[in-house]
Amino acid sequence: KARELIEAHPSMDVVGNRVARAADTDTVEELEKKAHRAISEGYRADQKAAESASERLVDADHVVTVSRSGTVAATLERFDGSVAVAESLPGGEGIGFAEEVDGGTVVPDACVPDAVRGTDAVVVGADSVLPDGTAVNKVGSLAAALAAGRFGVPFLVVASVDKVSPDDEVRNEYLEYNGERVPVFEEVPADLIELVTEDGVMGSDEVREHADEHARRRGALG
Repeated sequence: KARELIEAHPSMDVVGNRVARAADTDTVEELEKKAHRAISEGYRADQKAAESASERLVDADHVVTVSRSGTVAATLERFDGSVAVAESLPGGEGIGFAEEVDGGTVVPDACVPDAVRGTDAVVVGADSVLPDGTAVNKVGSLAAALAAGRFGVPFLVVASVDKVSPDDEVRNEYLEYNGERVPVFEEVPADLIELVTEDGVMGSDEVREHADEHARRRGALG
């Protein structure tokens, strides 16, 4: 059943990793206990990652973000400056997210690089983090990261360790947009980002170690 659940959500590494951790047991009773524990630990990990990221924004007055992320939302709860949110097409979830965060305004995707030029930091979440430290997030993230690199602006990816993928495969999703089938996610190379987790800023070697551990747990499921 654990393997079936993981395979039913192939693009959600966080689900697969937490299911694999809970399933590493011999009895149904222990499985139930571990499942509840994994949910609680996952929530705490997300909150701690958000706290770590918020500490990086103490001196910031303005930030830019892309798409919608629960961990970014938690980070911004501790931020009292202005937040420029990319509209994040296709899907446009950034429009709703801008209404959820204090100080949020919507920025057209084409204007995001210029918004990054005048900001103190870019803060995004991640759908997954590949073993080499590459972040996979909503399209538009790469343009923001490249602009951040060009203008010397920190680009923070806020994610729990459970977002680290056990392999290098990007399991993309697609939406219809203006009559075309377009990808939802894209890769942002590790050298463009600072990965902020519940353990603080994490380097590529540490990411690889977690990827190997996640792979080991999943492999044990058979």
